[in-house]
Amino acid sequence: MNANYISKKDEAKAEHTVLLDGRERLIISGVTDVTAFDDSCVCLDTVCGLLDIEGSALAVQDLSLAEGKVSVTGRVGGLWYSEKKQKSEKRGFFAIGKR
Repeated sequence: MNANYISKKDEAKAEHTVLLDGRERLIISGVTDVTAFDDSCVCLDTVCGLLDIEGSALAVQDLSLAEGKVSVTGRVGGLWYSEKKQKSEKRGFFAIGKR
């Protein structure tokens, strides 16, 4: 097998896009996990690092980790990326909002 060969499944997960439609609907690809969420924050693990989405009335609408896609609705106030942390440094659910 060719060492440079990337399967379609791996290729889809390697891509990362963020589409924000009027601050009311967010469509994200390249998502590997949803680590926490409530109506003011959605925390995602993506192929480009951790992504925190903050806002109000946030809801995860469509979730397909097999395809690496997530859709979030609500009023988006901001998006923040950070690097993946070591297992011992992972944030718990109650650490949301603490930077």
